[in-house]
Amino acid sequence: IFRLFKVGNITIMYQAVIPISVFEHGNTESPESPFDKSWKDKIGHDQTSNYNYLITPEEEPLLLTFFEKIKPILKNISPKSYLKGNYLDLAFHRYKDSLLRSEVNVNRMVSAISCMEALLSNDSVEITYKISLHVAGILRCLGFNTGKVFKKMKKAYDIRSKLLHGAELKDNALEFLSIYTHEIVNYARICLLVCLQLKGEVSKDNLIDKIDLSFLDDKIYKELEQLIKGHVYIPILYSFRSMDPLKYPLGDEINGIR
Repeated sequence: IFRLFKVGNITIMYQAVIPISVFEHGNTESPESPFDKSWKDKIGHDQTSNYNYLITPEEEPLLLTFFEKIKPILKNISPKSYLKGNYLDLAFHRYKDSLLRSEVNVNRMVSAISCMEALLSNDSVEITYKISLHVAGILRCLGFNTGKVFKKMKKAYDIRSKLLHGAELKDNALEFLSIYTHEIVNYARICLLVCLQLKGEVSKDNLIDKIDLSFLDDKIYKELEQLIKGHVYIPILYSFRSMDPLKYPLGDEINGIR
């Protein structure tokens, strides 16, 4: 719930269960190993990121409301469905990977894109264009600049494709990663929250069809917008206040909450 409330690599440090009777045994959970350290001495620190987590007093009531709305939904996500399960299970774990598996920006971005692929892809044709369009279509309903989201997603997907096919990343790609990785991860967070809360209201395929048609028909766009605004609660909070605003601009983030 904390990770979905804001983008942040927050993880369990220590957890213990005290037995309540002589028939139950206590157990402890060791910390997750949240960061891949194999990159050390291989890439510069400008290509890694560590998202500190801050909850301000003003945000406390927002977190409590979010907790009440999201907790029942997350009960349907299986912690064991890392490589199999429904599309929401897979997307949730890929989003979690983008925060916990590695500090390397490109690894975070690849996992975030995999999350959005699980949510908003139903075929392999022109996938770069379609994923970019589908993400932009959802965020459009929440006040984001459609063109900017679309361009950033296409650039992120291009970087992902080059990496997975063994191509060298040029300086402009590395610069994009250092500045916009957190935004791409936040796009994944928002899309995941939309799809989690729309489960039962619309199927994955029908949602994708509505997004596609919303760019052609204003009536369908209004239907999609009403569907999201009627069933989805998403804190859209800027999670990176401590970052240099010149290097890490707000971009399409919205200061505030719906």
